[in-house]
Amino acid sequence: MTLTTPFGHGHLAMELRHFQYQSLSGSSTIRLVTILPGERIAQLILELEHVDLDSAPRYECLSYAWGQNDHDRPITVNNSSFLVSSTLHMALEHLRHEQRKRKIWIDAISINQADLDERSAQVAIMGEIYQNATRVNIWLGPATESSEQAMTFLRMMATDGRRISASSETIPADEEWLSRPIPQGSSSNAHTILSHKALSKDQNNSSTVSARLIRSSMTVVEFLIMQIFFREYSKAHAIKEATKNDFTVTGFPIHDYDHPHRKYFTNEWEPHWHALDELLARPWWGRTWIVQEVWSASEAVLWCGAATLRWKTFQKAMHYSEAWDDMGDAIKGTRRAQHWEALRRRYTLAINLANERVNGRTLSTLLVNSWDRASTDPRDKVFAMLSLIGKNEVVSMVPNYKKSMGQVYREAARDIMVKQGQMDVLLAASGVAGSGDLPSWVPDWRCEAVAKKPALLVNRHLMMKLYFTDSMSQVVLNGHGYRAAGNSKAFASFSDDLDVLTVLSQQIGRVGEVCKANIAALRDEEFTDRAFDFIIQSKFVSAKTQRREAYLRKHIDEQKDASILLATLTGGGKTREDRWAPTMRNIMRHRRLFVSQNGDMGIGPSDVQAGDIVFIISGCNFPFVLRPSGDNFAVVGEAYIYGQMNGESLAGPWSRLWDGAWKEILLH
Repeated sequence: MTLTTPFGHGHLAMELRHFQYQSLSGSSTIRLVTILPGERIAQLILELEHVDLDSAPRYECLSYAWGQNDHDRPITVNNSSFLVSSTLHMALEHLRHEQRKRKIWIDAISINQADLDERSAQVAIMGEIYQNATRVNIWLGPATESSEQAMTFLRMMATDGRRISASSETIPADEEWLSRPIPQGSSSNAHTILSHKALSKDQNNSSTVSARLIRSSMTVVEFLIMQIFFREYSKAHAIKEATKNDFTVTGFPIHDYDHPHRKYFTNEWEPHWHALDELLARPWWGRTWIVQEVWSASEAVLWCGAATLRWKTFQKAMHYSEAWDDMGDAIKGTRRAQHWEALRRRYTLAINLANERVNGRTLSTLLVNSWDRASTDPRDKVFAMLSLIGKNEVVSMVPNYKKSMGQVYREAARDIMVKQGQMDVLLAASGVAGSGDLPSWVPDWRCEAVAKKPALLVNRHLMMKLYFTDSMSQVVLNGHGYRAAGNSKAFASFSDDLDVLTVLSQQIGRVGEVCKANIAALRDEEFTDRAFDFIIQSKFVSAKTQRREAYLRKHIDEQKDASILLATLTGGGKTREDRWAPTMRNIMRHRRLFVSQNGDMGIGPSDVQAGDIVFIISGCNFPFVLRPSGDNFAVVGEAYIYGQMNGESLAGPWSRLWDGAWKEILLH
């Protein structure tokens, strides 16, 4: 193939042959690109050389979003024609110096993407490639009217952030802040005390258990849902209550404390916030590979057109943005907190990985936290994480592009269960509603995270707060505090083709009735009423008066605690306040209330149906709803069963495994 290519600097047009890759000579050999100097409008001319990674000259790396597969922009590489995407072409134009060469590693050029063996081998050492680079250049895209404004705003916030960190006042940790009493002058404290007294009096004077339950109608449902998100909601509420009364997250009144960020919450700064929102909505922030590229970088620079911003400056700005936004949301009454929650999904993991160079990273940690990132090749959702796994972790997988997506996802699930001893990966299982090209027990990392994640993992901000305690086992095993399987150990065996998973289990119930209404879609005044009606009217709860009374009596103490706790969280107001409804809706959006044939109340996946069976799986901290299918079972999803979340269903310790209390079942 030949291509007629115009050259700048007076060169005549000439025909070039299509570029042909030469095989790499060793496992540590890489290709480096040299961008020859030239003016912005000149033809891009590159040189490509083979070097050994251990003795390579100084070089940089390029990180960018591949975007659409529009490889139609011609450049010259080693006097041959080479087609690149419009995104890469624009990045190269901006990176090129006018007077000197620039040596850089670019995956789309440095790796022969058509050679699967080479691609696999190069991806396996990509972490080293980025670590050895002197700098990683992050191309966000072309400049716009708002991008320069956003980058200027980030510089200003970073500068003020340094000013705070250098001051004598320190920002307390979350736990320290939450342990402080609400400052005097806050109405929340008085309301809480009154609510405690009122609730205690009301419940002590109630004549029957049923009357007490009906009088506090929503508390059963709210308590059930609230337990899942207790830590998240209580922390958020404490901060909101403080900021409502003009207190910042530092505990100092805004009007008494010369806070350098206060100026950013006047209306004149609104355009800057919008500009920043637009900058952080660019495709690069959603890429899977940025986790590795940013974490590995010794230095990184953000490029937006010709404007640049050091990554460390960006980090300083974003480190304080959460506090500013809590304060700003209270002062201005905006909804920016919702915008920031979406933005955190794009950048929080990369920032924390860059800040916290810990050795406790596991494959499950990385996969869950990068779930909602985009990848052109779905196998890269796994391969991009392998080089980030901690030194003390064991994994048998290596990148291999000759394997199918299904094989890669199966092997990842197997390694997590066997190497990590981590059965909670089943929380991410594709389930019966999956695409059908994976067993129901295998997580489908292609799916939209919000729709597929269990309730525990819906809120990424909560996960990131727990992320660096040590490892995923602490996030999933200890972060939520549930131990449905007690102290039982993980057990997993697999068929040769990894289609069937064998686990140890105990059946604890069968689904009797499912609330058909999508209560998350109801109006606030109907939300918990509908859920409560479903539970009270269930034949499994109310078939006999005695049974119904026993059921209600069983839960009344917890309802009392729930009423007090909900009143505390809402400052003594109604339990159905607007601030509480969104939390319940968030949890219930992809879930259904159900009642087991035993009369136990639970929350299950949206696909749960009558006849499904609830199991405790050895080594897994949540009960699971499984659907019988011949001699096997299909995973429907995780469940929250009231009274079954801390090993209550297990009559004995782990030693019961050996006397037959645990039964093998097959998941497909």
